[in-house]
Amino acid sequence: MTDSLAPLLSELLPDSISMTETQISQCARHLELVLETNKQFNLTSITEPREAIIKHIIDSLLPSPFYADAKSILDLGTGAGYPGIPLAILYPEMKVHLVDSTQKKARFLQEVVNDLGLTNVVVHDKRGETVLKSLPTHEIDILTARAVGSIEKILNVLKPVRKRFVKMLLFKGQRAEQELESSAMPLKNLKLTGEICFRYELPEEMGSHCVVEIG
Repeated sequence: MTDSLAPLLSELLPDSISMTETQISQCARHLELVLETNKQFNLTSITEPREAIIKHIIDSLLPSPFYADAKSILDLGTGAGYPGIPLAILYPEMKVHLVDSTQKKARFLQEVVNDLGLTNVVVHDKRGETVLKSLPTHEIDILTARAVGSIEKILNVLKPVRKRFVKMLLFKGQRAEQELESSAMPLKNLKLTGEICFRYELPEEMGSHCVVEIG
């Protein structure tokens, strides 16, 4: 399937995302493995290749400039590996921690990492707060998450490990403003601020998304 997905990814990739042919092939291979494994257990509800490229790969990469200077990131509840694996492919010098407490998913992610030869990626089969507790203060430059719950819920879960990361970049949809309003008190208690730092449209009118920065 990679042979068919790589040209399609090249065709759909916006000009703002600069990738080598090797990186495009790696992202395509990752998605191929996702769609193959999805037949055995649920990784994604999006199974049409064109839609999956846009809603998984391109959605993960459009905010990539915000990660460009990070030395390490942690992808909380990464699931099938988005956005962590595309970001790890784009920025091979950045250390990427993929965190998912579901052991089946973690085993799949390790298979992907091995298949793609991603030496900058570490897979954890534990809860995010457990992983963060094991890391030094401010070890993680950016904690990122995509479709893992509300801002308020994430803040409450990560309150005990706040000092282990510098800031958060959270992928959000249409309810970002409401979520920020609802999380005003947790943000204040943690002496944090939150704002929408980036808004973007997916190709072919597949959605309006944004990134919320908390720090």
